[in-house]
Amino acid sequence: MVLGLTGRYCAGKDLVASLLAERGWIVIDVDDLGHGALTARAADVIAAFGSDVGDGKGGIDRRRLGARVFGDDEALARLEAIVHPEMVREVRRRIDDVGIGGKVIVNAAILEKMGLDKLCGAVLFVAAPMPLRFFRALLRDALPPQRILQRFSAQKSIDAKRLRKDVDTYTIYNVGSIRYLRKKVLRIEANLLKG
Repeated sequence: MVLGLTGRYCAGKDLVASLLAERGWIVIDVDDLGHGALTARAADVIAAFGSDVGDGKGGIDRRRLGARVFGDDEALARLEAIVHPEMVREVRRRIDDVGIGGKVIVNAAILEKMGLDKLCGAVLFVAAPMPLRFFRALLRDALPPQRILQRFSAQKSIDAKRLRKDVDTYTIYNVGSIRYLRKKVLRIEANLLKG
């Protein structure tokens, strides 16, 4: 079974993924694959955005690149055109490596935008109110408030309503304790495994 896991910035996708990983699910973290794609396509990214996004060693300074693309839809689209195809290929390869009968989670904020939802038998959408997500972002990422708001703006199209209508979609509201979240996750997992 392949489960898509999506939601907006700091909603709690990684926490849900870790709870399912404890239950034997294999997690494919698409953000991590993005880091690998940036490394593999660094020369193309520098050619598209300029040497100031480089780290001086042939790689990419992700903070400078992020500052350049978040809040600029055209720049973000250019970056995505460079790295997304490689990321999608790697997700497919990893799903194939697990094989039939495995339990795989594709953890991707922009699951639908990348077309990864088409690989999934079900999708789990993690949601949380914006003020709570903002507070989590301040604690976790130590970014200036303006950068956090830029990331929120860049993800405004991420919505459970945009997901495919022909796939089971579950929404989890991540607003309470981890124990409460675990109960919700286990309930959904039981439904998924029943088929």
